[in-house]
Amino acid sequence: MLMDLPTSALTDPVQPGAELYGLEHTAGGMVAFGGGVPLHRDGELVGAVGVSAGSVAQDVAVASAAAAALDG
Repeated sequence: MLMDLPTSALTDPVQPGAELYGLEHTAGGMVAFGGGVPLHRDGELVGAVGVSAGSVAQDVAVASAAAAALDG
């Protein structure tokens, strides 16, 4: 996770005309659609869970459930 945010939080800010338009093209590997969720351990970012293949809503739901199960 480049920004310690769920990837879905970047969808609107990177749209044409928005404040961060094009950011995903300048930050190698950044994904700007739902499906990535940060994973924390004892309040520290330790990784992320990424899911793809369903709809964005499905990917977010599965990634969020997995992160919740692993967060500690």
